[in-house]
Amino acid sequence: MNTETMAKITAVALRFGPLQPRVYDLGQGEVVLSLNVPLPNSRHQEVMIFESNGYLIFVSQIKSYSNMESLQAELNLEAILRANYKIREGSFAITDIPAQVGGVEQPTLVFIASQNAKTADLEEIENKIASAAKHADELEKITSGGLDSF
Repeated sequence: MNTETMAKITAVALRFGPLQPRVYDLGQGEVVLSLNVPLPNSRHQEVMIFESNGYLIFVSQIKSYSNMESLQAELNLEAILRANYKIREGSFAITDIPAQVGGVEQPTLVFIASQNAKTADLEEIENKIASAAKHADELEKITSGGLDSF
């Protein structure tokens, strides 16, 4: 991630309050920025941002599972796919979050969105961060009580 993009994300972080992104240097020029975004009712949602193939990728963790078997047993995948249909940008996905950025390297349900890095302005970055935090928080609350209300 270049310094101009990092500066934009840092500037956007200030719009959410006195936030400074955590910086994870993965080596070989790979950097992940992480923001703990404040939400209503004193909730917070972490959003990680990195660059891949010319796109900014916004990822927010929802829930980790000990293995794929527990994920398949505990998570209603049909409901997740139906929830994906209802959102207008981004999607829910399953990935392993590397330990280098605070992950557990286990199957993790996430919300992910992307934005062309070359054309991303402050408003677009802010909207992607807010959207990732909002959608991940909604699903995080729902996964503990069923997905019917999404």
